[in-house]
Amino acid sequence: MNTSDLNTMTIVDRINNVSDNTNLTGTDDDVVLAKIEVSSICKFNCSFCSRQYIRSNDPDRLDKNMDLDTLKGIITTLKSRYKNLKEIGLFYMGESGFNPNLKEMYKYLKDNGYFTFLTTNASYIKYILEAIPYIDSLKVSWNYTDIDDFNKKTNSSYKYQDFMDLIDNIDKLYYTCHEYGKTLSVSTILDDVKNTKAYEQQLNGFHYDFHYYIPLQNNGGYLEEGCDGIVGTFDIPRKVVPCWSLFKAVYVDILGNIRPCCYSHKMKCGVIDNNTIRFTTEEKDDYVVESNMKKLHLEGKIPDECSKCLRYQK
Repeated sequence: MNTSDLNTMTIVDRINNVSDNTNLTGTDDDVVLAKIEVSSICKFNCSFCSRQYIRSNDPDRLDKNMDLDTLKGIITTLKSRYKNLKEIGLFYMGESGFNPNLKEMYKYLKDNGYFTFLTTNASYIKYILEAIPYIDSLKVSWNYTDIDDFNKKTNSSYKYQDFMDLIDNIDKLYYTCHEYGKTLSVSTILDDVKNTKAYEQQLNGFHYDFHYYIPLQNNGGYLEEGCDGIVGTFDIPRKVVPCWSLFKAVYVDILGNIRPCCYSHKMKCGVIDNNTIRFTTEEKDDYVVESNMKKLHLEGKIPDECSKCLRYQK
């Protein structure tokens, strides 16, 4: 097992480096990546996740699986607009491992030449194990120092054996990845630098190839209240740089709504309907105008919709 040393840069500096962009046009040509929500089912109710916001404000989005034909239609529609689309991940808010069509979906993507990736919480892996031959990059999101921390963060009541079974799932993913010549990564949301030793100790309990920390964003967090009303824990401001999520990626939820970034589920900027992408061109209802947001970003300004995100703090 390999563990990564915690980067000596501050959390905000690390995100600055990742997010800093050059040669952005603000057009569809920038988009190279898509995330598609093929399952909105999840066993957990993590405190750092926007799922609690969705449950209260967009309940029709929850507890659904996408079928293969719907995914094919979405891919065809996205490719007709985004000519440089190369990478596709079949996950967003839910746990994709609950979708029984996962193997066929990833095989379809590989047959069509896409680089494929998946992030999972490893709570249900049967269909992921079947899909691994067609997944180029697989990552487990692991954010717990022990079972008590797990139960607190996920608002669950796992017993010790349940917790060990979850760790065993990660081992199964690891060995299956290696069977097909692939690697397994693990990411940890760093909620408190003081917890790194506890995280490292827990990570020694299962197998993986690479581990790295990511900052606690709370889907728009680090503030007292993030975009979705989720409580954050970090308040150091960062410089304003163009947002990678907005320019380089497109996000499609289980209902076909297009979101401008992965950190807010309050905003949507368009919808895929009848194999057509419709973007709003004026501010109305609960839609945002993505083109206007991009224009402001390129001018070094902060759109109102982004003002509560770490990426655009003052």
